Amino acid sequence: MKEENKSTVYNALIYIISCCLNGKKVDKELLSHLDLGSIYSTASSHSLIAIVATALEDAGIVSKRASEMKLNAVRKNMLFDSARAEILKEFEDRGIKYLPLKGVILKDMYPEVGLRQMADNDILFDAEYRSVVRDIFLKMGYYAKHYEIGNHDVYMKEPVLNFEMHVSLFSHPSLTLFNDYFASAFERAISDGKSSYGYAMTDEDFYIFMKAHEYKHYANSGTGLRSLVDVYVYLTSKKESLDFDYITSECKKIEISEYERVTREIALKVFEPETARALVLADRGEGESPLSDYDVGFLQDYINISTYGSHQTYLSNLLTREKKNRNSSDAAAKMRYILSLIFPKMEYYETVRPGVSKKKYLIPFLWIKRSVIILVKRPGRTIKTIWEVIRAKVKK
Repeated sequence: MKEENKSTVYNALIYIISCCLNGKKVDKELLSHLDLGSIYSTASSHSLIAIVATALEDAGIVSKRASEMKLNAVRKNMLFDSARAEILKEFEDRGIKYLPLKGVILKDMYPEVGLRQMADNDILFDAEYRSVVRDIFLKMGYYAKHYEIGNHDVYMKEPVLNFEMHVSLFSHPSLTLFNDYFASAFERAISDGKSSYGYAMTDEDFYIFMKAHEYKHYANSGTGLRSLVDVYVYLTSKKESLDFDYITSECKKIEISEYERVTREIALKVFEPETARALVLADRGEGESPLSDYDVGFLQDYINISTYGSHQTYLSNLLTREKKNRNSSDAAAKMRYILSLIFPKMEYYETVRPGVSKKKYLIPFLWIKRSVIILVKRPGRTIKTIWEVIRAKVKK
């Protein structure tokens, strides 16, 4: 898609989303010059097809494929709700503390069931019960895709269920501020008021975690337009009740206060009905764009990425940080990354194998194991990664 056409499609997408979130009917005439197929495909890549299909159907514009995708999103949410209730009942019976995260909470703030699409459900739980939780999931017919690798375990069941069960909110070598700040999540949390072992974050703490999680993606592989939609939905749902003095103070502690402010202002601006409508009118030559050059530039970071980011963006950001941290050349940064595929930093081993720093004699064996995996079991993927590193753009 050409850059000019891409901008037009995204402005239309923003307008359609704004209509859905604000209870407005889409003006079909405003979209008459557009290829709706491009709008649907773009919405799908950002996990926004349910919102777009709903808004367009209300305006009498129906796509069989989009309607099917919307219904699938609704069914998926219902399956998740039912499965999650069963899982959390088991937690209650065993006295396991739990705290639902992210989309599990956000989905209920959207105007209709299924509009907030989810690939998985995230739940924080008491780490002391990690093996017990695994037994619960296995007993219920799930299989463990990941267990005791990093800060969350992944349990899946056909056809669509996917639960990420967290023992901590962050555990990333390059995010020590986040790791430390969110380490005491249960101490900060409050009772959910409807169960014995269920917890919830305060509205402010939920928003801070939401922005920190979003920033993690933004700074690494990037994050798509749905992140801004989540921000808009959350802020309009909470309206004036949030304590932004507290939020700003806490965001400063983890060095995301400027990111929080800018993304908040842009989300509230672009999805405001009159602004969103003016974007489409400007593309039709009927008035000026309501966005500044800075706004447009910032939005590009979200527009050019799908829901969960891209590997190219991740590599570019990682190599740029490596270059700046070591004051080295592009080539040196790339070579260090390639070598790290076999010889990663100790922080990596601590993330995937907690406690290994106290048993450093195991490191050579882990190198050998990693070499076999990378060079023997998946040589094609390794060659592809090296080629992507060589081609990656390193920012100045």
